[in-house]
Amino acid sequence: MGRSRLFGVNILVTIYYVEGLGSGQNEYFERAIGIGRVINIQENGLIQVLAPREVSNHAELWQRIRSRDMATLSRIIIKPSIDFGEAGIEVLFDE
Repeated sequence: MGRSRLFGVNILVTIYYVEGLGSGQNEYFERAIGIGRVINIQENGLIQVLAPREVSNHAELWQRIRSRDMATLSRIIIKPSIDFGEAGIEVLFDE
């Protein structure tokens, strides 16, 4: 992952895989495939993410990621947020 001010060590991130939906360049879907944690930001700005939670129905995709398949890695997006349900906390809203 490349340099970004949005990331810091130990923040939680969501890992997405970009899938094409049609023939157009803008027709794609970002599928959440895991939750991770930034474990290192190198001097050159590259970010390393550890993924302790992988969506189980994407085992074959995760195998390609671990094998460093460049076609697969080029379709990975990391966002500096996680799904509210994954946070492990309960927040009450006044309604």
